[in-house]
Amino acid sequence: MGVVVSCFLAILLWTARPLATEQEVMVFRYSATLRIFAMAMTIGCPLAVTAAVFFLPRKEDDTWPILGTYALFAGLSLPLWWETSRFSLTLLPAGFVCQSPWRGRRFMLWNELEEVRFSSMNMWFIAVGRGEKIRISCFVTGISQFLDRCEQYIPSGLAKAKAGYLLLGRAFPGGDRQSGP
Repeated sequence: MGVVVSCFLAILLWTARPLATEQEVMVFRYSATLRIFAMAMTIGCPLAVTAAVFFLPRKEDDTWPILGTYALFAGLSLPLWWETSRFSLTLLPAGFVCQSPWRGRRFMLWNELEEVRFSSMNMWFIAVGRGEKIRISCFVTGISQFLDRCEQYIPSGLAKAKAGYLLLGRAFPGGDRQSGP
């Protein structure tokens, strides 16, 4: 049993590594564990409902509740699967590229980055620069490396991200600055 747990923990640590590293180019995605969970919810839950429909006794007026259950799982799990399978964050020496399934691919130079905020309600960091906002979930592996780079380029523009630092268990740079108005 201990070997199985150790192997599982080793796999989790392996999936949390950067996916590509080449001359300071790093690509980050959601962890494989979260992507597998999203896929399992998208495929597994409808299969479980289908098995229940075929193997459990039901009434003739169960059609609409069964269809509603399918719609509920599709409405909740498909967007999660789409987000976790299609998102990537690429850190480059000149800037970063954020590939989102909802907003496409966007690039921001480090010298165009004005500030980084954190939304506690949505659990994402918001990179603001040149009138554009790029949102990066705190569940993306490598978010700490992203924040390290932000600290290099805009140390004074992180005041509104303090709550995110605390959530990640990171020390906030510059001591005890307030998290904004």
